[in-house]
Amino acid sequence: MIALLVNFKFGKLLYSGFYGLESTMARFERHAQFYYLLRLSAYFSFVFCYGFIFIADALIIWRVSWGYQLFVLAIETIILQGLIMVLTVIEFR
Repeated sequence: MIALLVNFKFGKLLYSGFYGLESTMARFERHAQFYYLLRLSAYFSFVFCYGFIFIADALIIWRVSWGYQLFVLAIETIILQGLIMVLTVIEFR
């Protein structure tokens, strides 16, 4: 239950509603505080989820030779995680 409450995607769903419909949008009295907490949870997600995956990818690239599927997977996850992080940061600006 705690994981659901601090999950970035759950907070985003609560904030944006279903398909942006006005009738499903959440109303907040302190909008700036909720937006700050949403941004903070995204940054925690970067550190505690993506950070460890980046470390694993770096170890894979360091230890595995070129041509193995695991090496290619490490490159793909680095690219995709970087893209997700850039798009998330752009969204919060």
